[in-house]
Amino acid sequence: MIRRRWILWSLAGFLALLGLSAVVLQVWSQSTTLRLAVGPSTGEDYRLFSVLAQILNREGAPVRLKIVTADNPSDAAMALQRRTADLAVVRSDVGTPPDGLALAVVRRDSLMLIVTPQSPIASVADLAGKTIGLPRFGQANVRLMERILAFHAGNDAKATIVAIPAEDVGNALRDGRIDAVAFLAPVMSRPTTELMFAISTAIGAHPVLVPIEEAEALAGLGGAIEATEIPRGAFGGAPLRPVSAVQSVGVTFRLVGHRSLDEAIVSTFTQLLFTLRPALTAEVPFASRIEAPDINRGSAMPVHPGATAYFEGDIKTFFDRYGDWFYIVVMIAGLSGSLIAGIAGVAAGRSSRPAMRERDLELDQSIDAALALLLSIRRADSEDVLEEIEAELDRHVIRAVGLVGKIGGEGRAGAFQLAFEQVRARITERRALLQARAAAQGLRGAGHTT
Repeated sequence: MIRRRWILWSLAGFLALLGLSAVVLQVWSQSTTLRLAVGPSTGEDYRLFSVLAQILNREGAPVRLKIVTADNPSDAAMALQRRTADLAVVRSDVGTPPDGLALAVVRRDSLMLIVTPQSPIASVADLAGKTIGLPRFGQANVRLMERILAFHAGNDAKATIVAIPAEDVGNALRDGRIDAVAFLAPVMSRPTTELMFAISTAIGAHPVLVPIEEAEALAGLGGAIEATEIPRGAFGGAPLRPVSAVQSVGVTFRLVGHRSLDEAIVSTFTQLLFTLRPALTAEVPFASRIEAPDINRGSAMPVHPGATAYFEGDIKTFFDRYGDWFYIVVMIAGLSGSLIAGIAGVAAGRSSRPAMRERDLELDQSIDAALALLLSIRRADSEDVLEEIEAELDRHVIRAVGLVGKIGGEGRAGAFQLAFEQVRARITERRALLQARAAAQGLRGAGHTT
């Protein structure tokens, strides 16, 4: 009974552990949804990550995206800092949130200052007092232009900066409504190519790029502006446009995550982003510009440890992160089981001792009763008496076998077997003696008659 009870408890414990493991695996296998702030809703970045969210859902990925619409990168950064978003697409010169760490560089935009071939503007300083049109108007772009102009022409230098639709840029340049165009975008991209073609068509000539000669010095002042170069022939044509490389400045758009995000989740999401990049590029071509951030220590772009783990090939699996705890729990469970089994054994032993002592006493009584039959055997004067003694011996045997089965003691079993054999042998001897006497009396009676 005790052994059966212990087996049932062990089976119950195993099933409980199995159920707990299943629950842990179920929780671990569930997808995690991250909130990503990006904007505006008409921008390329918004479309890029909206498509990525669809692909993640379609692929049943372990990490999904919920898009949080922001008016601009500055608002996206604020959403991350306020924890209304887990991820955000921010602009380097607008101000990365203090708690934001990079996962990827979404794109690098260069500033292109465009004028007509007849324009007297040959440098940034010449823009002072002029009218500059911004197809992509926004406070961040306005501040960038003002900073560049102040650096090259002095703090007192001013220019009129106006918003102008991209489709009207060429006509505005041709008609003199603006003196230059400031366009911030990836150099070799569809928006840039379309803008340059529209300007060329409107003015009937190839536009000219104004270089930012002090780009390196400007970038060195900080503010997350970097020196860039517009390569020769970036816009194609015959002859190639531009005819030589042009210095400029640019900014980066970064995907950042809050520093409190779990490293494993960030590693998984970063891996998904770069693994699915070819599929993403098929739907949003400029996704091919997504690149890894600089993971070197001291970089101006701090990187999230989870993203660093992916780029360094050091992604930790579930058992890598929690394996030690798993084995500790298993070891504690094993020790606890052994301790419980020991306590149960001792308790069962203590509780069963009185019953065992009583059974031992009963078995001893059976042995004594069997041996006591030896006296009855010596006095038996007929086979009928011997049969009664054998019947009583059989009753003692049945009782003794039951007691030995419960006690399990080999010593007492052997003692009873010896007593049983002795009594059985004496019965056989006494029966033979009685039969011999009966035969002898029969012969004497026959001779007396004769």
